[in-house]
Amino acid sequence: MTNVPFPLPERIEAALIRGVGAYLRTADQNELPPELKRLRSFRPQALAKHKNELLRILEEGPTAALILQWMDETKPPLSKGDLAILRAAAQREEGWREALAGEPAGEPVIDAGSATAKLRDELEREKARAVKARVAERAAKEALKEATENARLTGSKLSREVEELRKQLAALQQELEGERRARSKMTEDRAREKRRSERELDRERKATQQAEAGLKEARRTLRERDAELRKLRAPGGQGPSAAGRHRNASPSVAGDTASPTPLRRRSLKAPPGLLDDNPKTLDQWLKADNVQLLVDGYNVSKSVTGFAHLSLEDQRKRVIQAVNMLARKNGLVPIVVFDGAQIPPGVSRRARGPALVEYSTGEIADDHLIARLENLPADPVVFVTDDRELQRRARALGATVASSGQLLALAR
Repeated sequence: MTNVPFPLPERIEAALIRGVGAYLRTADQNELPPELKRLRSFRPQALAKHKNELLRILEEGPTAALILQWMDETKPPLSKGDLAILRAAAQREEGWREALAGEPAGEPVIDAGSATAKLRDELEREKARAVKARVAERAAKEALKEATENARLTGSKLSREVEELRKQLAALQQELEGERRARSKMTEDRAREKRRSERELDRERKATQQAEAGLKEARRTLRERDAELRKLRAPGGQGPSAAGRHRNASPSVAGDTASPTPLRRRSLKAPPGLLDDNPKTLDQWLKADNVQLLVDGYNVSKSVTGFAHLSLEDQRKRVIQAVNMLARKNGLVPIVVFDGAQIPPGVSRRARGPALVEYSTGEIADDHLIARLENLPADPVVFVTDDRELQRRARALGATVASSGQLLALAR
């Protein structure tokens, strides 16, 4: 370790070390020499080992001046005596060493010349601060005046803009009100037009419903009259007078020796999107005008979906029930033919319902069905059987062929 730059009593050195240490701890780190930055974090007791480095900075003009400025601008955490010793060492006026060497530690050691110089320096600093404060005050007043004028101009401009916007808003509100009135009138006109259209549509709907009701009633009446005609023409009817009501009517099959009048019967087509073997197709066929339903009874009962597991009597009952259900639904008087040879003696051949139930006598049911078809009017006839040969013969006479499965599916 080098010698102390200027020998001083130990008690004075201790006061200077305390003062310089306080400066290091509170001064700006960027203002400190590199070799002293590491001493900032040292405790006061540890700084005594580095007294030569601490005392040497008092010989450096820039650092000593910074210490004096720090003492003037802050309140260092030092006693008055330590402050006086640190100031005398930093100012380095003539005779300062002798003055410090002869004064006790902790007490101010400043002679009259030093006090005068100190007061002079303090006065100059105060004057400089006052000048600086006046300059700052004038600058602040000028800035305030300029800001006030700018605020006044800005306020005036904003007032004009607000007034212009208020006028534009009033114009827009007036325009909006006009559009609202026009839109309201348009809505009212549309509502009136809609009510008028709805009334007209309602009148047309009622007229259509009335027309449909009249047409339905006419069809029902026609079917009733046609059913009455067919009952009169059936075996056991009221004879030629009833049969003669239709130009194509002919006697019943039994005992008829006259050749039937050739028929030109039109077959029905499947509705769009449906096939001929669809139950829905049969449902549409049965709704055709003046349609007649002719059913091969045992063929239906003995079909895959029929009633072959039942007795013949129960089979007949089930088939007649199914046909009657469709007859009532569509206002028909269908004809169901069974083979009479399979009817035991004493069994009733009568059945309740709109369907006419017939039994072949002295011939097979197929021939009875074809003869029955030949003697029907030239209206559409739906012929229900799964027998291929019987289907071919029926089609040759213009019949529309449906399967047993279609009839049973539609009746269930």
